[in-house]
Amino acid sequence: MATSISGLTRLTYLTIIFEFPASESRPNRRPPLTRVVLPALTNMTFQGDNGYLEDFIARIDAPRLNDLNIYFFNQPAFNISQLLQFITRPGMTKSYNRVGVVFYRTYVAFFHRPPEGTNISRSLMLAISGRWTRRQVSYMAQICSRYSFLLPSVEQLDICHCYPSEYHWHVDSAEIPWLELFRPFTAVRTLRISRLAQSSIVRTLQELTGERAIEVLPALDGLYLEDYQPSGPVQKVIESFIATRRYSDHPVAVHRWKG
Repeated sequence: MATSISGLTRLTYLTIIFEFPASESRPNRRPPLTRVVLPALTNMTFQGDNGYLEDFIARIDAPRLNDLNIYFFNQPAFNISQLLQFITRPGMTKSYNRVGVVFYRTYVAFFHRPPEGTNISRSLMLAISGRWTRRQVSYMAQICSRYSFLLPSVEQLDICHCYPSEYHWHVDSAEIPWLELFRPFTAVRTLRISRLAQSSIVRTLQELTGERAIEVLPALDGLYLEDYQPSGPVQKVIESFIATRRYSDHPVAVHRWKG
């Protein structure tokens, strides 16, 4: 594939979509000594197996790439070493300090973005198919763990949903690995949570007592809850977490987020 587009020096948008997962895994290949340079490419979208993507991006260079959107099929374990090398080249994720984790009906997406209010147009999205919250959070925790060396600069983390049904979230919070998802975000000061995810996440944060108070999100000082009501049910659950953080000299203020 990389060789076939090597002559497209004016190519600005590239989309590669596979409708179904590969029937068998692709053999590991050694990266080439030279890469195909796509000097005009600014936007790339890929949907398919990570094995094919790893092989492809090991063979290309896109110095002007601004927007990268990756959709992986449901894969319990995956290697993204070439992807990580690709996105850490100069300019791709420079100055990114915001991450959004967005839950959809059939997949979960990770967005890494520049600061709000800037004129930087770059963005990175990684998504994995999956229908249930527990599985989606587990997959996203894997991505964040592999991506962790780029997360120390992230100061804002948003947890959002893009569907109206509450049925998707009717899972025991103990079964959802929220803490594993949050663990790499050591510099996050602002955590914003959409309405449907609040109960599950807040109950998990409630478990962080005593010496575990700053086990995850140690820099957090602002918790923003969508449509938050100080007298609502979430307030009663979050009180112990707020008190624990205050006693550990790492206070967290709770605010209302309009979403």
